[in-house]
Amino acid sequence: MSARILAFDRVGTVLADSLAAAWRERGGCVVDASVGGGIASALAETTPCGVVLAEPLLDESGFAGQALSAPEAATALADAVHRQTMTFLADCRAAIRTMMPAGRGHILALCIDDYAAKILGLPQTPIANQARAAALKSMAREYGRMGLGFNTFVCQPPREMVEKSAWRTRREQLKVYALRYRPVGVGGYSRFILSTINGDPPANGSVLCLGNGVMEMTA
Repeated sequence: MSARILAFDRVGTVLADSLAAAWRERGGCVVDASVGGGIASALAETTPCGVVLAEPLLDESGFAGQALSAPEAATALADAVHRQTMTFLADCRAAIRTMMPAGRGHILALCIDDYAAKILGLPQTPIANQARAAALKSMAREYGRMGLGFNTFVCQPPREMVEKSAWRTRREQLKVYALRYRPVGVGGYSRFILSTINGDPPANGSVLCLGNGVMEMTA
């Protein structure tokens, strides 16, 4: 296992890009599995110290208003969620099979807090967030004793994710988190997430909520 290699199912999101850049600054190597046939193919060539699964792609908010009145919309959402979840589980399985023989390694899932995302007009992924958290908690029970770590990071949208004006215009709504809400820079999230890889803290199966004030989603 290489302590300098961190594999991503894909980069190109604000959180994943920041995490990859911070890892490279520390002298590490980043593998982007999206350009190499996916996680299973990428891990056939290397054994990283960790696998990062970037934020869910499916925006569930577009189905919300139709699901109760249009059965076909509910079916479409269920099918899309199922495909996304099965891909996530397959990626986790590939990561476990690759890292388990070494007796150490991390699988990290990145999520954006869906309630804050709604306030800011961003894509919302509440079903995916909960599915990821539940899946990694279950995997931690089974494989944690074999030296593998599984943690979900639910982040309020970082400062860089929306225009500066959005933080001003949504100030009143964001008071649900803190009276004087200040968005966190994406670099702050990256430093903390990387510390869980490098420092190997005694957290496994956890939902780590990062942001300013009370999070909507809790462990």
